[in-house]
Amino acid sequence: YALTFFAGRQDLAAATRTQIFSVTDVGGSAAVATLYSAPNGFVQPSGLGISTDNQRLVLANRDGSMVTLDLNSGAPAQTDCGCAPSGVFPMGGSLFRITGVTGSVFRVFDATTGSVFLAPLAGDPQ
Repeated sequence: YALTFFAGRQDLAAATRTQIFSVTDVGGSAAVATLYSAPNGFVQPSGLGISTDNQRLVLANRDGSMVTLDLNSGAPAQTDCGCAPSGVFPMGGSLFRITGVTGSVFRVFDATTGSVFLAPLAGDPQ
């Protein structure tokens, strides 16, 4: 359902309806490891992203529920963005845009704090 590459590496993470996997050494042995198994499954993943320091993985579901996985400890954190994420788009560091840029605002998710922010689009200069 969703796929993302680790920053600066050729390794990737992939999400199914029930699990998140990592695939390392993609061009060689392609070792697969389970990063997280969802107790009740995911609703419908709409996006997956990894922070630029490769410390946090974010999965967004279409119903607004989100999972942030600390890749050092394996600890998951649940968040509800109060929106319908269109994906998980990296903005640098641990910030991700999670909604489209139509209308007057979009939502930004901070994977370090689990916070969701509304960001206004620039106004028409005319």
